[in-house]
Amino acid sequence: MYNLSPKKAKRALLWLCMAHFVCDIYTGFLNLIMPFIAAKLGFSMAVAAVLISISHICSNMLQPIFGFFADNNLKRFFVFWGLVLVSVFIPLTPNSPNIPVLLLFMILGSLGGSFFHPQATGFTNIFSKQDCCSDNMGAFISMGSLGFAFGPLIAALITQLLGLSMVSWTSIMGLFLAGIMFLCVPK
Repeated sequence: MYNLSPKKAKRALLWLCMAHFVCDIYTGFLNLIMPFIAAKLGFSMAVAAVLISISHICSNMLQPIFGFFADNNLKRFFVFWGLVLVSVFIPLTPNSPNIPVLLLFMILGSLGGSFFHPQATGFTNIFSKQDCCSDNMGAFISMGSLGFAFGPLIAALITQLLGLSMVSWTSIMGLFLAGIMFLCVPK
């Protein structure tokens, strides 16, 4: 489908793996910071659990729907905008003034993850050579798992050292990477 030089294909795969790492870092934030947000806004852990569940539904259960559209549209729209949404809205959740705004930020951020994953997985397959597709897919999936594992650690470190409201500054990392993705992943 794509006629890329091996060097450009490797570079695209590298940035897709890094973007998967960063995207899932943000997804890992929510479980750790939700008790702090609940204390700040004054709602129970039961409400927090419902909000986290809604977020996971938006992030995971909608991926097949976005995957259907991504399969029919081999553009990087879903990869780029998915990373932008998750990078902006998940870090904004600690600064939510009330539950409806919190829920909106969580849904928009989770939809970003849901946008990103099917298209990025498909691109990983497309940019891989036939003989090393499983290696590249394994690296791509591993980077997401590492991101999900490091997300709570990063959120805990920032919250402990700088305060909960400073989590929003992590958006810079995702937006920077989205810019690189815009330049390095073929159109």
